[in-house]
Amino acid sequence: MGVLLQEVKAQTLAGNRLSGPNGVSRGLLEGEHRSMFQGRSLEFDDLRPYVPGDDVRDIDWKASARSPEVLVKRFVSYRQQRILMVTDLGRNMLALAAGGEVKQRVVLNAVGLVGLIAISKGDEMGLVYGDATGSAHMPNRRGEAHLEHILERVNRHHVADSGRSDICAQLDYVQHHFRRRHIVFVISDEPDVGSALDEQFRKLAARHDVYWVTVRDAPLIGAPGFGGEGYDVDSGRTLLREEILGHRVLEAYRRAEAAREAAFEQYVNSSAIPCARVSGSGELFNAVTLMLKKAGRGK
Repeated sequence: MGVLLQEVKAQTLAGNRLSGPNGVSRGLLEGEHRSMFQGRSLEFDDLRPYVPGDDVRDIDWKASARSPEVLVKRFVSYRQQRILMVTDLGRNMLALAAGGEVKQRVVLNAVGLVGLIAISKGDEMGLVYGDATGSAHMPNRRGEAHLEHILERVNRHHVADSGRSDICAQLDYVQHHFRRRHIVFVISDEPDVGSALDEQFRKLAARHDVYWVTVRDAPLIGAPGFGGEGYDVDSGRTLLREEILGHRVLEAYRRAEAAREAAFEQYVNSSAIPCARVSGSGELFNAVTLMLKKAGRGK
């Protein structure tokens, strides 16, 4: 086992098991290893709206005639899954997470944890990563050696030389380059919510099973342990010390942060995308497994 994979296990599993009679992975991602995909198969599952790129042979014409939109059939098969990890490696990953770790490290551990779940089931796994200037990917393969290579790619990526963070760029890349159904884990910080993000998630969820792991931001000012002069990793601008900013500025910042947090919480709760929000690596195992279990009960 590679060094990075050993570190991921130590920092995320903390003695928990992903396989075996009592292992968590037995109930994760599927029941009897079900996979959703388009095409002919042994068992019909449900209908969903047609999206460009679907095979016209999957259109259910009778159901579509009774519906205001064109519907296509989805089928289930009992087979191994294709897991795709999609992560932002832009400049935001230089910043601190709410728990005090550098975000890139939390992202690395999140990728590793999802990869360990895939390994425990014998699934393929791939990686899409990048920033606002573009995306790249590592193809799907199985096994610990491939996961170690994925972790090395994330760990060695020089985020200081990257463009600004924009997870929408990576979601758009997946939308245009991955036609076959995957289980997609999006791993990012907490971006500003808006129509662009929502549209990308809706398009992605029409073809793939999507989960979202977000890393909470550390407060810029006004919180114990995070005070002092720093800088904004996105703009490079220096942040003034709290005593210089003054009471009014601090209060205005707190109100703005509370509004941003409320808007993000509302978006997550209203979205069809299951989401796990973490402050650091130590929360990943419980947050991700709880997200998967809740999503499984809802299907």
